[in-house]
Amino acid sequence: MKFKLGQKIIDKLRNKKQNENKKLLENVLNCLQSILQINNKILERSNYVGGQRWEIELQERYKNKLYLDGFGYKVFSQNDEDGIINEIFTRIGTTNKKFIEFGVQDGIECNSHLLLDTGWSGLWIDGNKDDCNKIKTFFKTSLEDKKLAILNDFITKDNINELFAKAEFQGEIDFLSIDIDGNDWHVLEAILKRKQIIPRVICVEYNPLIPPASDPKDCSTDYVLPYKEDWIWPVDDSQGASLSAYYHLCKNYGYRLVGTCVNGVNAFFIQENLAQDKFISDKNGALPFYNPWRHRNIKYYTPFAMPFCDLRESLANRIDIYKKNGLI
Repeated sequence: MKFKLGQKIIDKLRNKKQNENKKLLENVLNCLQSILQINNKILERSNYVGGQRWEIELQERYKNKLYLDGFGYKVFSQNDEDGIINEIFTRIGTTNKKFIEFGVQDGIECNSHLLLDTGWSGLWIDGNKDDCNKIKTFFKTSLEDKKLAILNDFITKDNINELFAKAEFQGEIDFLSIDIDGNDWHVLEAILKRKQIIPRVICVEYNPLIPPASDPKDCSTDYVLPYKEDWIWPVDDSQGASLSAYYHLCKNYGYRLVGTCVNGVNAFFIQENLAQDKFISDKNGALPFYNPWRHRNIKYYTPFAMPFCDLRESLANRIDIYKKNGLI
């Protein structure tokens, strides 16, 4: 789109230049024209985030239904993860419909909120006390119905399995989602080693800065942020681990890479024995699944404003929340 509406407005205004404020009007027109030109340049550049190669490959993946790129959509997830998660379980089925997710903030925008609202149950862990208090309010019904459990703990590679045990989670679960903006790789390794829980599907945020190598045995692009127990992300590119690093880690523990979200934020792995011929093979490594970081260029929105509480909350609780937030 080339801002045709904006151009029409400019054209109409130019036809009315004969008024008394001709000079002022001309200045306004010139400003509008400049904004229009800048926006058009931004749109042209945004077609090739990270380079034309990835855009061309993405268009090819859309044509092959074994890839997950074309199945994404947002309900409560940050990007298109909700749709990808749904498609994965459509292909492999579910067992106990149990999830664990950590780094959920207040729970409204996360990868398991939709699962919770569609018959699943699980555990959320977050290190922020204020966010956990919001969860207690926003998801009061799910907590009371024992569909959801929460822990307010700062996660490390040394305590993660104890936290699972504390919440009485062990053995196989259907879905695990990790997003702690730093020690994700190290924490995932601790989970896979210990086997306190055994997830069938893993979603983990990856660092899209470095594309994977073309040779699946090449580990030169395996960037992993060095472990620091009290690490808090400073909002820069020193975050998590590269897609290639996760590919090699998960491969060692019997998981297959099956896709990434189009925005280049999260990667999805499933147990090798579940994949069969339902997904593209990852024998050629992580490169065929790579998406660059498009988060600023592709935005996903919910149909309405982001909710202040869960869909299942009672009217009385909703009214109380709305009053506290100044909505009514």
